Amino acid sequence: MGVVGLTRVLAQEGAEHGIRVNAIAPVARSHMAGDVYGRLDAKVPPELVAAVVLALAHPSCAVTGEVVSAGGGRMSRVVVGVTDGYFSPTLDDDEASAQLSAVCSKQVPVSLPDCAMTEIDLIRRCFPDLAEFPMQPR
Repeated sequence: MGVVGLTRVLAQEGAEHGIRVNAIAPVARSHMAGDVYGRLDAKVPPELVAAVVLALAHPSCAVTGEVVSAGGGRMSRVVVGVTDGYFSPTLDDDEASAQLSAVCSKQVPVSLPDCAMTEIDLIRRCFPDLAEFPMQPR
């Protein structure tokens, strides 16, 4: 998440100077990947990731602040989602431990915040006394 946040912040700060910033989530055979891809290994040469890197670096590219998955001739936008989660104004480690499985359940709906401030606003909404102070997207 540090790379995602850094990518988005640098893209926002660089925009006024015409600087675009993106991150790549590569899927390619390499010494580091070892045999993790198995029979797919021959289908994921690094050149197919490089093609996406070159496209993102081209002066005509308008994409910025994104994480792009690239591998095997496929590319896609990587998104981060959040669930409604769990709230307790006195959350402690025992309560967090008891609720963590439910919070991380794959059976709950996911929403896609458009920026970090949208997710922070989900925290703000847990406090009724802050109803008049919504977080502003940046």
